[in-house]
Amino acid sequence: MAKSRRVQDIAASFFNDGHWYTLTSQSLGGMSPDALSEALDDGTGEKIHNLMKQGVCLPLAFDADCAMDLYTRFVVGDLSEREEAEWIGRVQAPLHIPDGQFTLIAGGMPEHFEDVVNNEGDGFVTVEVEPGDYLLEVYAYLGSYTVNMHFEHPDDYETEDPAKAPSAVFLKSWWRQSRGDTPEPAWLAQWQEEGYVDNDDCEFLAYVVRLKKTTEPVPPPAQDKDYCWWVTAFAFRELPLCPQGIPFKTRR
Repeated sequence: MAKSRRVQDIAASFFNDGHWYTLTSQSLGGMSPDALSEALDDGTGEKIHNLMKQGVCLPLAFDADCAMDLYTRFVVGDLSEREEAEWIGRVQAPLHIPDGQFTLIAGGMPEHFEDVVNNEGDGFVTVEVEPGDYLLEVYAYLGSYTVNMHFEHPDDYETEDPAKAPSAVFLKSWWRQSRGDTPEPAWLAQWQEEGYVDNDDCEFLAYVVRLKKTTEPVPPPAQDKDYCWWVTAFAFRELPLCPQGIPFKTRR
């Protein structure tokens, strides 16, 4: 059976010079910019938990600027076979989209939300969907900041030769054991030289933001007390095959 999906890649003009992303509806779940921003600044985490439980938004944060700015894809419906096979980390949350306008927003301040309400600026991307309740998933792939940090080993920085660092040895061994005689990819050579995948060179699909309609309850994800109670942790899985990386311009 053919998969049902609609794809939209992130706009080239989108830019976030901070660590914070708010995933919500263009109507902000019926809240005002000030009210939503105030709730996201809650020091106890309870208001943020309630926002997520009610499907108002997913507040997602990274320890790096611009994490989702260049190589992010929005999928309404099903993942492709390659997207399903190669995702490494995932965040899941409920999201109610009453206006049919899913929106990824750079930041969480009132002025960021005011731009969305007024439909001004380059700090947000909107994807049209059917109004309703959704399972919202953010998938992380090879080339993303999230996966770079996941593969990094605490002892990497104590090794003078990056090719002998624990992460490089692990990835090279994993490729050989799972891919056999398949030639090693450029990203693996880059890791052995630099200790990470530089996605400005590889241009892999880094994140997929997936929306799928659901009638089932979806629990909110865990919050990070040390990061203002926003969501930072992805759930990781072990792949049977070392990932090859998905070229961002490929939609197969």
